[in-house]
Amino acid sequence: MKTVFGALVSLALLAPLVALAAPNELGPHKGVIRKLGDFYTEVVIGSNNEIRVFLLDESKKKTVKPTGGVVATLTMKDKTLATIRCPASGDFFLCAFEEMYPVRAAHSLTLETRRKGAKGHQALYPLVQKKR
Repeated sequence: MKTVFGALVSLALLAPLVALAAPNELGPHKGVIRKLGDFYTEVVIGSNNEIRVFLLDESKKKTVKPTGGVVATLTMKDKTLATIRCPASGDFFLCAFEEMYPVRAAHSLTLETRRKGAKGHQALYPLVQKKR
């Protein structure tokens, strides 16, 4: 009985870690989705060293009009950080990084919401592609 109880407790403790390791879910714009507070974000890497951040509703299918703001931080492989504010542009936030911080060579992207000057939630997007 103790073994079964111990296994259940271990499973309950590991469940959040397993959820974090789940494969990336693709959104309606073919970007990767993460939960960010009360809504979802979808990140699409553009061709001009830019990232588009779409806000999605709970169904993860419809784009929500961008409100507030988004701050994006790229972490490069050498641990250099590049942080910028991403203005609303149509139905997404546009994060345009300087050429010295190539998005496709970055290790990860961290997004943080801002509403009325207050910091919000953060979401981490690993960007390193595994070699196949």
